Amino acid sequence: MIIIAFFLFVGTFMDAIPAMILFVPVILPTANLFGMEPVHLGLIVVMTLAIGLVTPPYGLCLLLAAKIGKLSIEKSFSAVMPYILIVLVVLLFVAFLPEVAFYLPKLINPSLF
Repeated sequence: MIIIAFFLFVGTFMDAIPAMILFVPVILPTANLFGMEPVHLGLIVVMTLAIGLVTPPYGLCLLLAAKIGKLSIEKSFSAVMPYILIVLVVLLFVAFLPEVAFYLPKLINPSLF
């Protein structure tokens, strides 16, 4: 849960690639100690950083969409809020039930898991 909150916070201020380059090498060994698979951590990191790009105060995608649509940031955020809530629910499922995230890959190639 701390990893999710951390990357949601980082995602609001940084782009995804620099955030992954800076923070994943630090967090990966700790996640391995707790028994988290690296692919599972990667899914969580990518999802949280993507959510962070559309949330205020500095969500770059939110700012660009508001500018293109000639809307205020508040109005565009209120329009995006239901989608963000759905993605957060999916994120919680992926984070706390890894079987959900790995269901199709296990069907395709069970020897990898």
